[in-house]
Amino acid sequence: MTLERRPRTTGGESPDINVLTRELGCVDALIDDIAAFVESHRNRDPGLRARKLKARLELLHWILLRSPERIAPLQIERVCEYLIGSKSLGYQERDMAFSNFALLVVCCLWGVPKS
Repeated sequence: MTLERRPRTTGGESPDINVLTRELGCVDALIDDIAAFVESHRNRDPGLRARKLKARLELLHWILLRSPERIAPLQIERVCEYLIGSKSLGYQERDMAFSNFALLVVCCLWGVPKS
């Protein structure tokens, strides 16, 4: 794959976000990364893992807020299982994920304005 310089857009939808979400499947890859991260960081320093998880959540949040696509219910179910469900890391991470992700899920699932 080669990187291309794309024209800047002002307002509206960016062609770059379409490349990331539709062509490259970055939301699926990021959800897979979050799941793998949670599984591999169970016995690590809670402070460090919370910061690393927060960075992943912020990236997912950023992408989804700019994407014209909605997140699929199965994607929501999977990511929620690892963030706030039975496979979550702990209370600190669960609280952080819930506060950062709950509203976004509602917006993406039902198409409520995201701003």
